[in-house]
Amino acid sequence: MSKKGSLKKQIVSRLEQMKAWDPKTGYSESRHEWKKAYNEKFKANDPRGSKLNIPEKIFSSNSFQAAMQDSMRFHDFLKEKGIKSIDKIKVAHATEYLNRRIKEGKRPTTVSRERNSLAKLLGLKNCAEIPAKIPQNTRDNIYKSRPDEIGNKSTLNPTEGKYKEVVEFARGTGLRRSEVERVKPENFYRDNGQLKMHLRGKPENTKGARPRTVTVRKDYESYVEAKINETRENGYSRIISTLTENGQISGSLDVHGYGRRDFAWNRYITLSRPLNQIPKEDRYWTRGFNNLCFDKKALREVVRDLGHGEGQLGKVVSNYLL
Repeated sequence: MSKKGSLKKQIVSRLEQMKAWDPKTGYSESRHEWKKAYNEKFKANDPRGSKLNIPEKIFSSNSFQAAMQDSMRFHDFLKEKGIKSIDKIKVAHATEYLNRRIKEGKRPTTVSRERNSLAKLLGLKNCAEIPAKIPQNTRDNIYKSRPDEIGNKSTLNPTEGKYKEVVEFARGTGLRRSEVERVKPENFYRDNGQLKMHLRGKPENTKGARPRTVTVRKDYESYVEAKINETRENGYSRIISTLTENGQISGSLDVHGYGRRDFAWNRYITLSRPLNQIPKEDRYWTRGFNNLCFDKKALREVVRDLGHGEGQLGKVVSNYLL
């Protein structure tokens, strides 16, 4: 065994060094602010800035968990190759491993995520430096979170049974599964007659710890308010205790497919303008076989409600509206 410890220990140690959040508070550094400060620090020494040599960091606990799981699977592959030191891992090893995963039938999205994780582990600045031949992902082979399509592998159909209330709540609020588990009555308020909800970020376990304000669907306002009042009357701190018997949600529950998609489509229909009233600069056209037109202004509102990054209009259209 190396003086540095086993290969697994070396991998864990390297990933731990990439953490960019305080383990005591759980709050992460801002990726944007961190990169800005890092560039300013080195600008005097390098007129190009430091974009070519920014050390890799992991700014999200979810990203760290995914990188750890992917790296542990890669570790098993490296053991087959007799690799005992992290310094002996080559790009060729990562490429061979990812190509094997593709042959095993893993989806393009899965292999792409694994390539990102291995690029972090190897200290690469761009995951494209691992030249694995990842097939292009198309809508035709995406079944996750599409309840009515053949091939959907969701293990739970929650439209009936003990998770029915969770799905109904997600349809009205557009929350992710982890957010439904954390949201509290005090997150909700009235603004100009509309029921809204403010998520602060880390306390509600939002993706990337991004805060956001969500407008509750008009046709679900009475339902959501009833659940808020019921939670308060029962003395619960979180609404999930009202929605389920044990205050927990199974990891197999597809809240995205049965709740968030319905919310997104309803919000878009409510906000969008007739095609003949949408200015040319506000039209978003899909590419490929469908060639559909969407209202950019309405899409931006839906993107914010769902908690995705600014500008991810295409992601919302392909994953929620098509």
